[in-house]
Amino acid sequence: MHPQIHSIAVVSSLENILLHYEEFVQFFNAVEIEKKDLFIYSKKPILDYSKIKKISADEVIVIYQKDFLPFNLFLKPTIYKVLNTKQYSVVIHFNSGESVKNTYLIAKTILSEIKISDHIQHQKTFSVILHNAANYLSEVLNFLRKIEL
Repeated sequence: MHPQIHSIAVVSSLENILLHYEEFVQFFNAVEIEKKDLFIYSKKPILDYSKIKKISADEVIVIYQKDFLPFNLFLKPTIYKVLNTKQYSVVIHFNSGESVKNTYLIAKTILSEIKISDHIQHQKTFSVILHNAANYLSEVLNFLRKIEL
């Protein structure tokens, strides 16, 4: 990993994490940096954290549907302020489910030098688009090993 990458945040939905669980575990185990956080969007309260605890993230932040304004137009001001104070070298948005808009708003709000997404429609906001549904986080890891800030 490049020495200037000192922090990474991955933003996804609970459904996507469970769907690609092994990939998330492998990614977080492979990333050797000072701070690696996981932001999870969930429509409902999470009742079972057993799988999430096995992901070696330094901090896990869960954001619920109640943290959004109606029709998912924006984040509520209180959560927006909290997310806007977070800063990372890289923010990775990875979500293929129906809650793409929610996770996009979360990732867009977090400050970072590089923003990576798996959706072509986010190319105006995110500096890097890696469009690969299979082994997406592996592709991101390969990309991060190659870049120089």
